Amino acid sequence: MDISFEIPDYDDGGLEVFWDEGAKLKVQSFDKAVALYINKQALLSLAKQLIYLAVNNVPEGSHIHFDDFFCKNGFLGDVELIIGKMTD
Repeated sequence: MDISFEIPDYDDGGLEVFWDEGAKLKVQSFDKAVALYINKQALLSLAKQLIYLAVNNVPEGSHIHFDDFFCKNGFLGDVELIIGKMTD
């Protein structure tokens, strides 16, 4: 199986957020665990987001909030998911 998609270059204007139509994400936090309930479109969106952070010169400390603002009509949780780039 081949899957292809375009990943834009990072520019200093801010991070791109990938959230495909129909994507749904629910985040739950427990005592010592975090659970992600995620459909196919959201899994692909998250994969694109991680690749974008990995292959671009995104500054360390940059982060993206997956919440009801960025994930319109598809964020079902009451705990947001934050993905950030840390130092190697």
